[in-house]
Amino acid sequence: MEKERFEWLSLARHLASEAGVLIRSASESVRSEGVGKEKSCSVDLVTEYDRQAEDIILSRIRDRYPDHGIISEESNPKGELKKVTWVVDPIDGTTNFIAGLPEVAVSIGIIVDGKPEVGVVYNPIRNEIFHAVRGCGAFLDDRPIRVNGGITLSQAIVCVEFGYVRTNEGAVTMLEPVRKLLNRSVRTIRMIGSGALDLCFVACGRLDAVYAGIAGEGWYPWDYAAGGLIAEEAGAKLCKVDGSEFSIFGDSVVCSSPSIVDDILEVIKPESRN
Repeated sequence: MEKERFEWLSLARHLASEAGVLIRSASESVRSEGVGKEKSCSVDLVTEYDRQAEDIILSRIRDRYPDHGIISEESNPKGELKKVTWVVDPIDGTTNFIAGLPEVAVSIGIIVDGKPEVGVVYNPIRNEIFHAVRGCGAFLDDRPIRVNGGITLSQAIVCVEFGYVRTNEGAVTMLEPVRKLLNRSVRTIRMIGSGALDLCFVACGRLDAVYAGIAGEGWYPWDYAAGGLIAEEAGAKLCKVDGSEFSIFGDSVVCSSPSIVDDILEVIKPESRN
């Protein structure tokens, strides 16, 4: 399967770049065109460019690998899981995209028997491409990357994403760990707006940890599949918010430099929030 994985990587990089051309060309005009449409949550936006980018990616996958499965956020979120399955988010960070913020990504993960084996995350606005093949390390623009090692919580930049939970109970649940982190003198808190890039930023040391899923605001397979593998291959520790084993089909994630993962879990574990 070694040769196949690198063939998949080559195609995934090509497709991410091709979709990225569309996204980059649209980024300057999207806000004035009024292309946003509502998803199931009123604050979550989907655009025509989302669908166009998805069409570029999915059509090529189906032509090249008709026997592979596809899970894609926009058109096929409950797609059939096969021996080899492509997990695609054509524009991760749609709200950023519409607002003109640069943290936008094309995310393509390839899983075999439910386990990520290849991951590509491309930010077409900044023209940065992250990739990993299981067992072969993680890379940014073909340069090896590693998580920050040996840091303490007081040195850490921790990322949170509040998603689309808007209830008072949910807001309190999400804000309480932030308060605790600040009280424990975390260096700072950030919110990027793209789960795939959050994971990649931990991988390359721009962030030291990210967590999501403490109040029902957890992510989906297309958020985790590529970026999670990239972070893992860069030396990050991944688990669920209760400390149990991470899965891309789960409802929460902690992705952290190994030296502070216990500190993060101590703050965000369910029992610590009671």
